[in-house]
Amino acid sequence: MAMTTREPSPEAAREAALQSLGLDGQDSEAIIDALLARLALAQALATFDPLTGTWQRGAILGQLDQAHARAMRDGRPLGVMQLAVRYFGDHQTPEDDPIGTQVLQAVSARLRDTLRGGDAIGRVAGNRFLCLLEACDITAASMVAERCRRAITDLPVSLNEGSLTLVRAEAGLVMVHPNAEIGADIILEQADLLLAQSAAHDGHPVAVKVLAPD
Repeated sequence: MAMTTREPSPEAAREAALQSLGLDGQDSEAIIDALLARLALAQALATFDPLTGTWQRGAILGQLDQAHARAMRDGRPLGVMQLAVRYFGDHQTPEDDPIGTQVLQAVSARLRDTLRGGDAIGRVAGNRFLCLLEACDITAASMVAERCRRAITDLPVSLNEGSLTLVRAEAGLVMVHPNAEIGADIILEQADLLLAQSAAHDGHPVAVKVLAPD
């Protein structure tokens, strides 16, 4: 007669693992708590940008895929705005520049105050933010994008030493048709082109492009 083996319960498996490591009692609980805390921290760092508190690049691109799927399901267009921040003396990367750090933190706070509730925002590059505008047509999305650009342009940022720096911003808005089966890379590529177009016109107005099915 063939013998069957029963899988151990999660509790039994946990105890066996602890015993194999020579751990038991309160010490094991403390170690587990520390490991869980480190895991939570690692997950947070992989999801959120520690500089601005917005989504990390990979996380916001994941949000973009989900937002596009919802738009296709609901038959609504999706607005994808990319915004580039400039300020006097921004020749360094933000992480290496204390002024750049303060500027990006001020800009992200202003964006959160200006966007609609539920709009997602993430930092996709050193000075670039990506905002997802769901459930709005091209007119409404253009108004939101221009409101964000105006809220950031000439934003005075108080620096630690008491001086001020003024911020400039360019924005490009890609409106994705619900039936347009395109990936996030194409959307970002088009947003990059729009930013270059906006910069050529000194950042005004917001450059807009519609991506529709062929």
